[in-house]
Amino acid sequence: MVTHEGTVAASNDRTDQRGDPQRRAIHAAAIAQFSERGFSATSMANIADAAGMSRPALYQYFRNKGDIYASAFVALFNDHVDSALQALNNDGDECATTRRLPAAFRRRPVGADGGVRALRGDHERQER
Repeated sequence: MVTHEGTVAASNDRTDQRGDPQRRAIHAAAIAQFSERGFSATSMANIADAAGMSRPALYQYFRNKGDIYASAFVALFNDHVDSALQALNNDGDECATTRRLPAAFRRRPVGADGGVRALRGDHERQER
């Protein structure tokens, strides 16, 4: 697993970040806000409101908006990788699994909010 700081963590460390329902709620709220408003126009208050918490409580989880953005991107990426690997692990043929990996990764639904598009910054580029 890659952490939002760009370091590789052991797979048993996932419970620290990925198992926390509050962090997952913040990620979902942030992705929705970034999709709707773009990165620049989204504030910590917007994210806190969408996550159903106060702004000071949000700072207990993340240092700033960039930290949330990076963490949400990594969580979204890791969810995609996990889903693709799970789909591929159902078969014992390693060669076939390797050939199917790119397609399995692309098939993973992102959701109606376009989270990956928003996190890549396409949303803001289209508005300009």
